[in-house]
This record gives sequence, C-alpha cells and structure tokens, in this order.
Amino acid sequence: MRWLIITITSILALIANAQDYSKMSRYVRQMVMEHNITSAAEAKGSYPTPLQQQDATLVFVKTLDDDAVKDYSVAHQGNVHICHVPVSELGKLSEDERIIRIEAQPNTAEADLDSVASCVGIKPVWKEDGNGNAIESLLPQAYDGNGTVVGVVDIGIEYTHPTFRSIDDGHIRLVRAWDILDIPDGATYNGKAQFPLGTLLSDTTAIIQQQRTTDSPTQTHGTHTMGIAAGSGWDTPYRGMAYNADIYAVGGLVGANGIYLPENIQQINTSTINALAFQRIFEYADTVGKPAVVSYSISGIQDMTDEDALMNEYLNGLTQKPGHIIVASVGNNGTRRRYMPKSEATDTVGGLVSSSYKTFVLNISTKKTLTLRVTDYNTNQYKDITLDFKPGNTKSRSQSGLKWNDYKTYSNIAELDSLSIGVYSADNGFDPESVGYDIFLNQEVKSFSKVKYGVEVIGSGVTADVFCQNGELINGTQYSPTLTGAEVGGNIGSPGALPAVIGVGMTAYWELGNGKRWYGSSMGPSLHGFIKPDITAPGYRVASAQNSLYYSKNSSVYGSCAWSNYNSERYPWARLNGTSMSTPCVAGIIALWLEANPMLTQEDIMDVFANTSRHPEELLEYPNNQYGYGEIDAYKGLLYILGIDHVEGLQTEHLSGGATVRPVEGGIKIKTEGETTLPCRIYSTSGQLLMSLAVNGEKKIDMPSGIYAVQVGHKGSTLVRVR
Repeated sequence: MRWLIITITSILALIANAQDYSKMSRYVRQMVMEHNITSAAEAKGSYPTPLQQQDATLVFVKTLDDDAVKDYSVAHQGNVHICHVPVSELGKLSEDERIIRIEAQPNTAEADLDSVASCVGIKPVWKEDGNGNAIESLLPQAYDGNGTVVGVVDIGIEYTHPTFRSIDDGHIRLVRAWDILDIPDGATYNGKAQFPLGTLLSDTTAIIQQQRTTDSPTQTHGTHTMGIAAGSGWDTPYRGMAYNADIYAVGGLVGANGIYLPENIQQINTSTINALAFQRIFEYADTVGKPAVVSYSISGIQDMTDEDALMNEYLNGLTQKPGHIIVASVGNNGTRRRYMPKSEATDTVGGLVSSSYKTFVLNISTKKTLTLRVTDYNTNQYKDITLDFKPGNTKSRSQSGLKWNDYKTYSNIAELDSLSIGVYSADNGFDPESVGYDIFLNQEVKSFSKVKYGVEVIGSGVTADVFCQNGELINGTQYSPTLTGAEVGGNIGSPGALPAVIGVGMTAYWELGNGKRWYGSSMGPSLHGFIKPDITAPGYRVASAQNSLYYSKNSSVYGSCAWSNYNSERYPWARLNGTSMSTPCVAGIIALWLEANPMLTQEDIMDVFANTSRHPEELLEYPNNQYGYGEIDAYKGLLYILGIDHVEGLQTEHLSGGATVRPVEGGIKIKTEGETTLPCRIYSTSGQLLMSLAVNGEKKIDMPSGIYAVQVGHKGSTLVRVR
C-alpha cells in the first residue's frame, strides 16, 4: 500500500515546477516524485537509492502527435501508446505540448479465485451420473472452437498437461507461449522490442521443452482456467468449451507473482504489460486469419479519476475490430458493502469504516458541493472537509483550498487520533459532467479494525455516488443513525469494470442456489455508473486441469478428482470455485460463436447476450448489477447467431435427455431411449426443413457434409456437423 500512503507535502517541495503533473495519473506522479527525491538526495550524498527504483517503466501515453513518443512507443491503438519510458524522462515528457496524458496503475491485480475445493462439474455444460460425476458434454456437436484462437493471460500455466492436446491426433494445440516472467539473470527489458519482457516461444517443440511458466512452483490458476476455456479433456469427461481451438498462453503479471521479477525490474505494472499481451494475441490471430477471444481471470482496483481511462481507450481500440473480444472476471467481493448512493432527498448518508488495512479509500462522484465528515467514535470528535470543485473546473484551487489534479493533505488530525486524510480532485474519468474525488484515510499507527471511524457525505439537495476500496462501509447504527447508507455492491474489479471489456460474474448450482448468482460474485455498478457484470456463467465446483508441479506441493489443499497419463507422466485434475472459473467458460463459448461467425464484434456479443441469456431471477429487470444480461446460453446463442432461433418447429432448448444425436461418417445417427417412437426433423442452417422422420431405437440418416439442426420430438434440438 506504499503508493497510497506516500507523504505528499514533503515531496512537493522537491519538485521542479516545469514538470506538468496535471498530465500524470497518481501512480506515474508518484514514480516521478520518488525519482526526484532520490536524485536530489543522491546529489547531496545523503539518501540511498531505493531497491525498487529502476531506470524505466511501461506507461500509457495519449498524444496529439505520434512523433512525440517515437523513441518510446512499444505498441499503440490510435493515439494511445504503450511506451517504455525512463523514469528520469517522464517529467520531461510531460512538458511536451503534444502529450495529453500519461497513465499507469499500481500492481493491485490478483487472480479471482475462491479456492474452496468441492465436488465436480459445471451442470449446464456436462451431464452427470447418479453420483454427480460428469459423463457427457452438453455442448453442441457442430462447434468445437476449430478455426479460432483462445488467448489466456494468467499465472501458473503448465503447457504439457495433455488437456492442451488434440483428442483427434494428440498434437499440442498451443501455438504461442509468452512467459513475461522468464527473464535471464541480470536482464532488464528491451523497451523497443515487440516482447519487451520475458520469453516468447513460437515453436511447439520449444514450448514442450519449457514445460510451464516461471511461476508454476507457487501458482496453478492459469492451468485450470485455460483447461476450462479450451482443454480437450484428454482421457477425462472434463472437456473445455472450445476444445479444438488454437491456444495462445501468456504467463501474465499480478501482484502475487511479482516475486519472480529481478530487483532491477520492479516497476513494471500489470495494466500495461497485460494490455500488451492482449494486443500480441490479436496480432497473431490476424496473421493466421482467425478470430480471437482473450480470457483474463484477473482483476485489480477501479479508479474514479485518472488511473484507468487510457487503459479503457487502449482496450477499446483493440476490440473495435471484428473477432477481437476480451473477457475478464469481475472479482469475488460480492458480499462487500462498497456502494453508497446519495439522493437529493437525503441530506446525509454514511457508514462505519471496516478494513484490516491502514489505508482506506473512498471514491466520490458528484456535480455539486458536498461535505465529507470523518468521525472518531472513540472520542465522538469529527473533521469536516468541503468538496467544492464544479464540473468543467479551470481553477488550480477551490475556494476551500482543494487542489485540482493534485492532492490536498490534512496531516495528523488531532480530532481523529492523528489520522491523515488526502483528497485528490479531478474529472470523473468517464463522466466530464461530474467531479471525481479520491479520498485516502491513512491510519499510521493502527488498522481501521482497531479504531471506529465513520464517514458521512453531507449536502442538501445533492446527488452523489460514493464507493470504497480496501474494505467496506458497514452499518453503524450503534454509533449514529446516519451510518446506514452503504449497500452490497460497487465491488467490481478492473478491467472487467471497463466498458471495453466483457465483465463476467458467477452463478452456482446444487446447494448454493440452483443456478442463481453466487453470493461472492462481485456486483455493480462500476465506479463510473456502468452496469456490471455483463454476463454470468457457472463457476462453482468446476473440474479442470491442474499444474502438476504446484499440485505436488499442495495436493492436501485441493484434492484431485481425476488423473491423466501421458508419456509416463501423471497429470492431476482438481475442483476450484470463483469468477476465475466463470470467465474462461464465457470466453470458450464466445470462441464457439466466433467459429460460427468470425466477424462478431463486442457489440454483437452483447446483442447475443441480450437476446439469448437465461434469467435466473425472473422478477428482476435485465441487464442488472447482479447478472448483467443473465446467464450465458451457448446453444441459444449459436441458434441466434445462425439466424435459426425462430424457425417454426425448432426448439431453442438443447437436447438433454430421451435421445442422442451424433455425427457419424457420411451422416447423422439418432438414437431414442426406450420403446417410444419420436418424430424427428432435420433443418439446414438457413432454416429450411430438409427431412421429417420417425425414430424408434437407432437410425442412421445419410447426409452430405454440412451443419444441421436436428429436432427430436419435444426433447429439444441440437446442432450437428457432418464432415
């Protein structure tokens, strides 16, 4: 949390006035300030260089002229660049009139895994036997991801697990493997290279020889998520969604695996390097003429003012092209009260601070003047701070003394047991008609679990949206009747919270809710008022591949549900929960949709969600901040994309019992259960009825190569590909 509790006042005295800090996000400003302090101290011979100080970093830069960053640019989308910039030159770059904005985020990203291990299977994806074991896929027969690229940016990926091989001929389906953490001793990174950090493997033999990502001794998350998105299942029933897709694996960067970075590469941040990974996946897919979907089961904190606007713009540029889709988890903070709406009719809303950290963050968006009140309920003393900037502000300071695009600090407040408060004021990053405030409550001595603080937002006839991070706002009626304003919600992680990305929440089956939202799945709204998540999918009790190296050290934690054998090696399968598991489920299903129509855009995907998703709670309006458009339906989505979802006589429910339909050489085999004769109809993908027949038992129908929709009685329909 060092970036949150930096002492702004002492730093500002050391900064040269020429540097334009209004162009920098907070994190970039922090890097420049620390560099200036260190340089000034070193000049006097009185200050050691911090171990984490480095020569350069990756940042997003928005510019009026690409020539302004020609010496730094690694990649770009429009006029937003990912740039490799020496920290010593960030201040100078900000002085250039052609530079609009410089942003980067701190490394807050983490894998969205709730590691409670339980039973097996994703109910809507696999059939089960009487013991709850998966026995047969419910996915359509006609689509398997062939002709698509599934990119997975994650941690702890084992390339050699046999689920990443084809069940047809055994070939490895990984076409690229970029391990960002695979850095030779003493190396830095080459900021002008296409892959500025780590090692890219583009040869299958090299990928197999490498075996796994650098962080595999302590991580397994990526093996599991990649198996859900695109695993073949190998010799188990646990087949992934797009089990015949090409796979581009990226061993990404999160806070937890940063320990593998050398000391001279400590300021690389997740937002820029992982965005670059998304771009490289899409570039590869374009070179081979295939659509691609990226699965990213990782999230960090959102930002109200200025940390992630350029990231959204960059990712939006990546996804404007058809066949470029990014899917990210929204996180597992669904029980947290992190949203506090204030209406005109309510003069005061508030909550009691609950956090195990020494820093607590509030984000406030409003159009009018408000008062922030922080009360120490151990002493019943309080401090009022006036928030009085207006939208469209052009002043460097407000009447109350707040600074625009900068911090105002209130240090060691006596009334609040020496609490310090920092207020950062700027435009709301996505709403120019509102002012955004990032407010940092810093308790240097004790955590907020030891001292009872309440926060209130006060203003007659004023609307505002208040969010919190690093904890939550809980009911504090035992201290004051005004501390009841916080709601469960507002706890979405980034980048799943951004409009450029499809954010995925989680549903659960069995005893956890019969297909309803899992209580831990994060809920919107986002800090900027967007409905999130966009879609949900099953993510509880999901069996998938496990990193064997990690598993050998942690088998007692997870347990296995199956083992696979390949080349005299044993590979485990395990059960995990979380939006981390829902996300690759959605990504893999989207790969099936892209196989059916490679020209789908993110807007098209949202349209499919809106028209085909299951509504777990019918009394709710959709989209909403619990489910988005609802729970994804792979089969209905395919029928909708093919344009045959309204064909008379063709049910949109997938065939799930009473009969089986399978492709065989030269045709289709239909098998009914029992002695009942069932009427069957076969349609073309244009909706034309090609054949009607009655089936009792087993019947093969000769058909030319193609894709067909088969309706069996009133049992449902399925899509079949005859090769």
